This record gives sequence, C-alpha cells and structure tokens, in this order.
Amino acid sequence: MEYPIRSFPSKRITLIVQYCRKRLRGGVIVFGKLESVILFVTDVAKSLEFYRHELGLSLKAQQGLDWVEFETNGTTLILHKRVEQAYPFHPELVFAVEDTDKTYEALKEGGVKFLHPPLDQSSGYRSAFCADPDGNVLKITSSMRKG
Repeated sequence: MEYPIRSFPSKRITLIVQYCRKRLRGGVIVFGKLESVILFVTDVAKSLEFYRHELGLSLKAQQGLDWVEFETNGTTLILHKRVEQAYPFHPELVFAVEDTDKTYEALKEGGVKFLHPPLDQSSGYRSAFCADPDGNVLKITSSMRKG
C-alpha cells in the first residue's frame, strides 16, 4: 500500500519516500545501520516525561516541544509533534536488554504498565511489551542463549 506524499510532514521525508519508492521499483534496497526512529506524538511533553523519566533514556537534543531526541546506544529516538496522522499504524520499537525479566521488573516497579509479561519466543528471545502514552508499542528483548 502506498501512502500519499502529502501525508508526510516534511519535505525531507517526502524526498526520502520518493527516492525509496523509485529504488524499490528497480530492485532491492540494502539498508545500513538504523540511525534514528521518529515517533509522531500528540503530546511531546508527556512523551518526554515517559521516555526520559520512566524509561531512563538520555536526552540528546531538544527543540522546544516540537522535537526531542534521545540517544539509545547508537540509534537516535526522535519524538516529533504530530500534525496529522502520518500512518494508520503504530511502529514497534525494539530495545535489546541484558536480561528481560530484570528489566521488566525494574520498569514495572517504576510505574510502566506492560501489555504482556515476559514470554519466550520461537526466535530464541525472551520479550515483554509495553506502550508509550500514544500507544506506540515498545518491546524489550534479550537472547535466551547463554554464552
């Protein structure tokens, strides 16, 4: 399904989407490292509180209450004020952790409400799911393999 170009909030994103659509028609795109993830949120202040104080992420940069960046061990998480619904779905953010159960317990004690407690997945990972104030799904996961 293609989303109309007008649904993207900035010219830069529009140009990237146009480029990717052209490349996808002509062949396979090989993506490198994930540099950043942008979440469009209705209340940047409320989301800032959640990511900074409840999850404990480090603030990297902030431009008023329209744009906030967090450093997450190599990938930048960006919160951007939602002007209109950019997509009809919410992205899932996956955070690798050393121990899913310990992280789950620590976050739960800090007030984070989980959608599901930790569970073993057939992929060899143990994961738990929570959501931010806008319903974006966050997954914390660690390998069940030792060594």
